[in-house]
Amino acid sequence: VNMSFDLLPPHLKFHILSHLDDSSSLTPSHEKDSRFFSSIDPSKLALLSEQEVRALDQEGFTILDGFLSRAGGAYTAGIMEDAGAVFASGSMHAAGMNRGGDKWAAESVRGDSITWLARTDGEANSTNITPYHNITKVLDSMEKLKDDLDRACSFSSSRSSTQLARYPPGGRYVRHKDAYVSSTPSRRVTILYYPNDQWKEGDGGELRIYKQAPPSSSSSHSCTKYYLEHVAEGHLPSGEAYVDCAPISDRVVIFQSALIDHEVLCSHATRYALTMWLY
Repeated sequence: VNMSFDLLPPHLKFHILSHLDDSSSLTPSHEKDSRFFSSIDPSKLALLSEQEVRALDQEGFTILDGFLSRAGGAYTAGIMEDAGAVFASGSMHAAGMNRGGDKWAAESVRGDSITWLARTDGEANSTNITPYHNITKVLDSMEKLKDDLDRACSFSSSRSSTQLARYPPGGRYVRHKDAYVSSTPSRRVTILYYPNDQWKEGDGGELRIYKQAPPSSSSSHSCTKYYLEHVAEGHLPSGEAYVDCAPISDRVVIFQSALIDHEVLCSHATRYALTMWLY
């Protein structure tokens, strides 16, 4: 039976596209022997600890709390005020999937509004963050994480892109990856910053990270355990392990863009996130 792809329900369309692009079928995670970073020199780290970098390298993700104080600053409610001002300016639009003429949107799959962030005027579909001093300071600190990886891990990031996302009550983003292995330059690392100073238990919007099996070469080492506030580990009925990470203020999550499956659980309160992708 012939059926137009466009007529499929959004969740099924997204599921099919994910599997068509997913390279994990070529290299199952439990057989993964290679390391993400070719080398790690802890003496060159300024913000990240060696344990955090090795977790990112071997397990695909790491979580940092109190980020701005670590970066030499301090969290301020002005970050949320800036985020709200960007939204009130009308520069944010409903997010979609895919690019160009193939782009499509469905709130049941992805319910956030976004804007790309730039430091100058004139960039298409972007918001100039110069007037938003608090957001600018956060992005400056996030750039220091890129410097850490470039300097200590020979990461050699070619460029970065940044985005502000707003999830309203009822908003979610189903399970996905941020990038897929391809012949063209792609996202390699995702850095998330959460400014939500009013978040409380029951507000939802947790980031669910699906954990990878340890590489066979490090099977004797136990996975990182997170004893941070509002971080919960669990298992699906299938046995697959996950970590639910609340979007609390001044928290950063870093993960390998093409490796880590993740989703944003249904939010019951307005939720913001700043994302920086390293290429």
